[in-house]
Amino acid sequence: MNFDRYICDYVYATDLKDWNVLNCLEYLKDNLKFTSDSKQEILEAIIRTFGKVVDSPIVRTGTKKKLSDNIKNTFKRRQVDEFFEELDREFDAVS
Repeated sequence: MNFDRYICDYVYATDLKDWNVLNCLEYLKDNLKFTSDSKQEILEAIIRTFGKVVDSPIVRTGTKKKLSDNIKNTFKRRQVDEFFEELDREFDAVS
């Protein structure tokens, strides 16, 4: 699935102060149908897309690595697990 395109849309449609993983996941949920099977693919797409955004000469060295580490750490949080569990329950209810 082309998560990159939708994540890019999220980045450009959302105020910088509102950028975070859960908001991005909610945006994806509103625009795509997916399950927790896509969790790793989404993580990689978020890192890639946000990495491109900070890939600017005005962004300090190390920011891209820090952003990537922060996204990976956020994906380990209980809120993200709960998001995907709820998504799977909704998918099962419709199936």
